Amino acid sequence: GAAHLADRSAHSLSSGERQLVALAGVLVMNPATLVLDEPTGTLDLVNTLRFTSLLADLDLQVVAASHDLDLLTGFDRVLVLDDGRLVADDEPSVALATYRRLASHAAVTG
Repeated sequence: GAAHLADRSAHSLSSGERQLVALAGVLVMNPATLVLDEPTGTLDLVNTLRFTSLLADLDLQVVAASHDLDLLTGFDRVLVLDDGRLVADDEPSVALATYRRLASHAAVTG
């Protein structure tokens, strides 16, 4: 958790640590829905794994925008957008397969 960060100045925290503290502050408010934008973008591997585990344990609705495919595999439903269009709305294995096909195609066609 973030308890070990409680006595430190906000200026001394890394961006990943600040993100974890912000999340802890939101969770204290006991929201019904948690909306996240690239939640693991500034986290190192250890904190990404902690964060992913925490999300799995939460009893609330989570909506996240992310390019972290490992994170998305833990969700019940994944939506994939391509150039602003919804191209997949399915369980993670199906939706992420669509995402990977699009990414492969984009890499080839540049």
